Amino acid sequence: MMVKLSPFAFTLTVIIALSKFYAYKTTIVTAIIEDNEQETLIDSLGNPRPSQNQCPKLGPTHCYQHLSEVIKSPHDSIWTLSEILKMCCMVLKASAKQCQCHEIQLAYDAAQPKAKNEMEKKEISKRAQSLPKDCGLEVTECNKVGGHKGLVKMIVN
Repeated sequence: MMVKLSPFAFTLTVIIALSKFYAYKTTIVTAIIEDNEQETLIDSLGNPRPSQNQCPKLGPTHCYQHLSEVIKSPHDSIWTLSEILKMCCMVLKASAKQCQCHEIQLAYDAAQPKAKNEMEKKEISKRAQSLPKDCGLEVTECNKVGGHKGLVKMIVN
């Protein structure tokens, strides 16, 4: 009887051992994504384009001068308002399309704290919002420019 029971007991032990082994076998797949703090946006055609974080960081530009002209006396500038606007437009047109609103936002952010009163703040905001149209940019509107911080959304015709 012991001889007949031994193969059965052995088989049962092997089955139990294997079932416990397979029950606890786990496969772990780990994906490592390196974040270099640069966001890549995809356009409607599936092409990568730089985010605003990848736009060049320019110092005070003619766009800043154009916006802050509101708070200066007319004798402070060696250029006329139209010359400053033309130079601002040249800077914006030379920028990548996806960076134009970002440039306007930077100029706005630099000019706004210099305003002495609410009327000057509103004029700076109005000028910032009208820059895409005044310069004839492909970007026709920069949402959130002129009063709101954060990402700028561009609307292109």
